[in-house]
Amino acid sequence: MLTQTEAAGLTALLYETANPILGTSNRYRLMLRQQDAVFFQTYVQNTDGMDKLKNVSTANLTDSKYNIRENSLLFLKELTTLSPAKRSRLAQFAARRCYLVVVSTPDFDAAYRIFTVLNSRGLNLTHSDILKAELIGTIHPSEQEMYTRKWEATEDAVGREGFQELFAHIRMIYRKVKLKEALLEEYKKYVVPAGTNAADFIDNVMQPYADAYEVIKTGTYQNLTSAVNQLLGWLNQIDNFDWMPPAIVFMSRNMNDALAVEKFLKDLERLAAGQMVLRANIIHAIASMWKRWREP
Repeated sequence: MLTQTEAAGLTALLYETANPILGTSNRYRLMLRQQDAVFFQTYVQNTDGMDKLKNVSTANLTDSKYNIRENSLLFLKELTTLSPAKRSRLAQFAARRCYLVVVSTPDFDAAYRIFTVLNSRGLNLTHSDILKAELIGTIHPSEQEMYTRKWEATEDAVGREGFQELFAHIRMIYRKVKLKEALLEEYKKYVVPAGTNAADFIDNVMQPYADAYEVIKTGTYQNLTSAVNQLLGWLNQIDNFDWMPPAIVFMSRNMNDALAVEKFLKDLERLAAGQMVLRANIIHAIASMWKRWREP
């Protein structure tokens, strides 16, 4: 372990105490986004946090909190294999020789190109990350933080992989044909073209579609008197997801009408299962499914 003096030195790098002369308050030097900040402070930045982190159940953690837990415990495990002298040298190296470099660009396209070049390791930007930056940037500054929280809360609710799948389904809802260009390009042309009201898209498209998507994927429709969840279970066993976009649209518009949802899903399950067994032309299958719901 580090000496008490070394530990105090590390704590000072993580946490700045209040200074009445300067008029500053207690603050952490590193802050994560709002949804993860308290978790990170409690279990990583606080001095006794890592001991508590070992006992945190992963059952209900969001993807980001799960990754914080797993990565922190992995670091802790690896650090215990080092001698005290090596741990001390590692701490000194991190504090003295590691730097944060800020790179700025004149426009978003240049920023994406530079990020792609520099980010040879780590988590790549997804299409939804790029769209988030572009859409949130068009919202009035006074509302950007609120809509950023809405976007991130929706992503947390369905998971990062599910969020990317949702965006592919939203593209299909608007295009109603298989992907012909790059996903991001089709999004910019057909889903959120220039001039789109970003706040309206988040409130009235992304969020309600995400709610419907989560119910469909997890089979957690709340009306227990209907056979909806059984039908959803059968649909999720089909070896393709061409049925998903019309299901998302219908569920988002009729979530409170259990009889209508059950009737629709019965028809959709029969059609999707039949198309799977017959291996019918996929373009014809998609066209047939889109007849089951009204145009947006």
